[in-house]
Amino acid sequence: GRFYLYFGPAPALALYGPFAAVSGRELDDRQAVFLFCSAAFLAGAFLMTRVSRRYFPALGLAGELGGIAAMGLATMVPVLLRRQQVYEVAVSCADAFFLLSLLCLYQSLHKERKLGWLAFASLCYGLAIASRYARLVEDVSLREKIFARISREWRDSVDALNAIMEQSKLLESNPLLDRSIRNRFPYLDPLNHVQVELLKLHRSRAASEKVLTGIQLTINGISAGLRNSG
Repeated sequence: GRFYLYFGPAPALALYGPFAAVSGRELDDRQAVFLFCSAAFLAGAFLMTRVSRRYFPALGLAGELGGIAAMGLATMVPVLLRRQQVYEVAVSCADAFFLLSLLCLYQSLHKERKLGWLAFASLCYGLAIASRYARLVEDVSLREKIFARISREWRDSVDALNAIMEQSKLLESNPLLDRSIRNRFPYLDPLNHVQVELLKLHRSRAASEKVLTGIQLTINGISAGLRNSG
């Protein structure tokens, strides 16, 4: 259930990791999409209000509310909230950090401690970039079609298995194995990222035997780490 092949480390660092550390359980992807979309909306609304009152005071409250409503409804956010899957985690995360970056840039122009605001803007922008997909499939429509089907069937399989086992999450009745698998993730996740980059190189014409060897090593490493749980 770890689709790091399709989104970068930013969602894990910003939300999934802290949530797991505090609560001891994994955050559902649908909840993550909702939280990222909410953060993006709040940051955008605050930024729009600040800009409107400073540069366009004649708009008034009605103009501000109309702009905020348009920002929330006349975008792709409603679509993301309707189809909350792994594929949308990266999009919503990038949206949230990009708007936070713009907000910090605005604050750096009109507040004290300009360097601090600029540093935070740079951090948010970097996290927005880190929310990228590993675009191994260049055909966007084909990529969305195939991965949406994989994600849907994976979720249906998990739901069916949990219903059969009468449990709320995988391995609920086997906490020792659950903890053992979770302990492997800090070592497996970097291998997933390395493997994606190596696959990109291998598909380019600049690939070499060292790249192919690296891919084979990551396959061995991931399979050894997953063992019979993969």
